Amino acid sequence: MTLALAPAPAPASAASAAGREAHAYRATGALGGIPLEMDIVLTRVGGVVLLLTNTSLGGTADPALTATAVRAAAARAARA
Repeated sequence: MTLALAPAPAPASAASAAGREAHAYRATGALGGIPLEMDIVLTRVGGVVLLLTNTSLGGTADPALTATAVRAAAARAARA
């Protein structure tokens, strides 16, 4: 598997939920001949570093789902 990685806009909800900066990337490639697209978000909440991925095989990664997952994970980490 080979992936091409490019910076992508971080979901605004990631930065606001974490109260910190967030870094986001979009990876594209293929796995066993099936197209793959992956949203990757890295952010910090207090002493917790979150790395979340949303991967789609044969389709397009859903940025809204990525943002929802980041918000939920950041909220949970903030309660820890």
